[in-house]
Amino acid sequence: MAPSFAAFQKEFPNIEAVGRMYGYNKFAVKATDLVGTWKESSSVAGQYYNSITGAYAGMNAVSSAHSFTFNRDGTYTSTHAGASGFVGSQQFYSQKYQGRMTLNNWQMSLTNRHNNRTEVFEAYFEMTGAGPVLHLIQVDARGIH
Repeated sequence: MAPSFAAFQKEFPNIEAVGRMYGYNKFAVKATDLVGTWKESSSVAGQYYNSITGAYAGMNAVSSAHSFTFNRDGTYTSTHAGASGFVGSQQFYSQKYQGRMTLNNWQMSLTNRHNNRTEVFEAYFEMTGAGPVLHLIQVDARGIH
């Protein structure tokens, strides 16, 4: 935010100057900031058609929902559920974990994850007009975000 357009232009005279700000909207996570429940859900679908006849060939969809509850005593509970595949023959999953959470140097460790492993996540807040967004990115599998 800037007090005026002229002030904004002085600080960011070109698009390259704006681009250098990428990643600046990150804030460290403290355990006290996490207390409560954090939720995320997403879905995507694709419809298929025969490229020769134009006949409808079905739809594939993926949907997931995740919930993390962090407690004042350093424990957590997380639930993960979803479905994927061709509509009408989708496969479903549901997982629940409980364990301990620790924060250290922009990283969060969660015990008792899949196969009783401890998983490590890059952890930070991004501030938005609607409030903070908690980002957890699995360190050894960065596609899990």
